[in-house]
Amino acid sequence: MDDYPYEYYNRKRAKRKAFLTRAIVLLSVLALVAVSAVCVFAFSASKARMELPLYLLAADTEEDAERVAEEIAAKGGAGVLYEEAGGVYPLYACYYDGESAEAVSSRLNAAGEPSFVMARGGGTLYFRGTSRKEAKSGVPAALRAVYDCSQVFYAAANGAEGGTGAGDAFSVAEQAARRMRSAFEQAAGGLAEHKKYRGFFSFGEEFYEQMLSAGTYTAGTLRALQAKLCLFYLSAFTIFGK
Repeated sequence: MDDYPYEYYNRKRAKRKAFLTRAIVLLSVLALVAVSAVCVFAFSASKARMELPLYLLAADTEEDAERVAEEIAAKGGAGVLYEEAGGVYPLYACYYDGESAEAVSSRLNAAGEPSFVMARGGGTLYFRGTSRKEAKSGVPAALRAVYDCSQVFYAAANGAEGGTGAGDAFSVAEQAARRMRSAFEQAAGGLAEHKKYRGFFSFGEEFYEQMLSAGTYTAGTLRALQAKLCLFYLSAFTIFGK
C-alpha cells in the first residue's frame, strides 16, 4: 500500500508524457504539411507547350563570325549572329519550312558559299511562383505574337527583294510590330517585376523602337529584323526553362 501513490503518480506522469509527445508529433506533421503546401503553391511550375518550327540558314565557316555576318548583310541577307552551345553562327535567313531553307542552302553551296540548316522549334515553358497562372496565358500569347510578327517581316523582306516597294512592305510590318508590342504590354504582370524576366517583357517596346530607328528599309534590313524576332522566340525557352 505504501508504494501505491508512487506508482500511481508515475503512471500518470508517463501518460501525460506520452500525450505531450503525440501532440508534438502531430503539430510537427501539421506544420510540415502547411509549409509544403505553401512551397507547392509558391514554387511549383505551370507548363505551356509551344511547337512553332523555325529553320535557321547559317554560314558554314570557320572564319571570323562577325566579318562573315557583315558580308552576308551586304548581300541582302540577315547578317545576324546566332549563339548556341558555345558556337556562333552567321545567319543568312530564318525560314518556317525545311524545304525552303534546304533549297536556298543548296543554291548557296552551289555558288561557293557553304551553308547549312539548323532546325529549331519550340519546347516547354515553365512558370513558377504566385504569378504562374497569369504568365501561363500571357507569355505564350506574347511569343505567338513574336512568331506571327516575324512571318510578316519575312513576307515584307521577300516583297522588297522581289521589287515591291520597301515602304509598303515596311508599313505592313510596322503594324505587326505594334500588335506584338501590345501583346507584351498585356502579358506583363507579376513576373515582369522579377529581374530575370524584365528583359523578356520589355522586348516588344525595345524591338518597336529599334525598328523605327533602322533607317532605310531594304530587304536586308527587314530580313535582319525578322531574324532577331526568330532568335528572341527561341531564347524564351531558355528564359522560361526548368
